[in-house]
Amino acid sequence: MKQTWRLLVLVMAVALTAPMVLAAETKIGVLDLNKVIEQSAAGQAAGAELAALVAGKQQLVDDKGAVIDQLNWELFTTADALSPAERAAKQAELEELIADYQETAAAAEAEIQARAQELQNRILAEIAEVVQYIGRRDGYTVILDVSLVHYFSPAVDITAEVIRTYDEARN
Repeated sequence: MKQTWRLLVLVMAVALTAPMVLAAETKIGVLDLNKVIEQSAAGQAAGAELAALVAGKQQLVDDKGAVIDQLNWELFTTADALSPAERAAKQAELEELIADYQETAAAAEAEIQARAQELQNRILAEIAEVVQYIGRRDGYTVILDVSLVHYFSPAVDITAEVIRTYDEARN
């Protein structure tokens, strides 16, 4: 009976301490990937590059829109004074300008989205390398994005370290 009692106590002790031993060996980190993109030097540079591209394309589209508005106004105000042939020619010109405007706007949007995707893919690949480096260097078992976690202690948030290491690696 004493032997069984000792065995039971030993099993209980192992069962109660096993989770603590496992927890001591597990190191978890959490990062906010969006914050890394927004606050890192590379993310800010990409944002500035995209903003400049958008501004340039928007100006081009706006200029074409202004030409359309002007021709439309001319057509509206002088419609009675124009011959049917002149009116048809102006209308054809307006339709051609509208088609060009739509084509330019669609091409600009496609170019902006392609560049944004290219920049995002590059930055995400670079961040992944940094996260893997930090994971190996600091002995993390797993590093998760904040979007996958409902709760975490601020002590496991490595976002600032990822930003700092990423910025240092790019310099």
